[in-house]
Amino acid sequence: MRPAESQLSVTITRVGDDTVLALAGELDLYTAAAFRERAVDLVHDARLRLVVDMAALHFVDSTGLGALVAELNRVRTGGGDMVLRNPNPAVRHSIQIVGLERALPIRD
Repeated sequence: MRPAESQLSVTITRVGDDTVLALAGELDLYTAAAFRERAVDLVHDARLRLVVDMAALHFVDSTGLGALVAELNRVRTGGGDMVLRNPNPAVRHSIQIVGLERALPIRD
């Protein structure tokens, strides 16, 4: 059963050659599938320069981090790249504690 507070909004915009996925809410066990669905559609549409804007993301768990890694691999397999932008201190700490920032750059 999905907790009422576990929600994710994904807004997609184009900025030059970049496709920005703005995440708001929580990227976790309950919402990671929604993120994956949106990102997979973008990769299939050959949008291979992804920026994941995390400014409004309040929480990420190991499932959410796994979803980010899976999409990074999918984008790189297609010849593209993906970066994270503006994570808050708690989300940044979660990313850093597992060493993900070595594979997935963070831009502020």
